[in-house]
This record gives sequence, structure tokens and C-alpha cells, in this order.
Amino acid sequence: MNGFGMWALFEKESNSLTGHCGFNILHGISETEIAYLIEKKHRVKGYAAEIAKATLDYGFKILDLKRIVALAYPQNEASQCH
Repeated sequence: MNGFGMWALFEKESNSLTGHCGFNILHGISETEIAYLIEKKHRVKGYAAEIAKATLDYGFKILDLKRIVALAYPQNEASQCH
């Protein structure tokens, strides 16, 4: 194993499951990818930015990863870097 995977995300106030986040290995190109999914009813609350920053910090500082990539569907404009 690579020492990482996906985590469940819970909203503090309601303790409800909001999505998941973590790292995957992109097979065929051997890249470490940050991946997350926020349930539709919990989107546009800033959770994606908050969890992405925390996960990247963990990857670089704790796991000592040298490179992390991110992929997004073209139609998901909210996840695009501009």
C-alpha cells in the first residue's frame, strides 16, 4: 500500500456525512492525485477549498510527497484553476 487513501468528511454542526477526500495513485502514470467529492446539498459552503488545503498540507508535510496532481471534469468549472 501507499500509506494513504480516502477519508470520510463530516459536517461539524450536524455530524452528517458531506463527502470524501484523500489521495489516489493514477495507474499507468504513477502520479499521486488529490481527489474529493462533496455531496450536492453541501456544495458552495467552502468545504472543498478547506479540505483541499488541509489534504495538500498533509500530503506535502506529513507524507512528504514531492508532487500531487488534481484532475477535474471540464464541465466542473468550480473545480478549475484559472
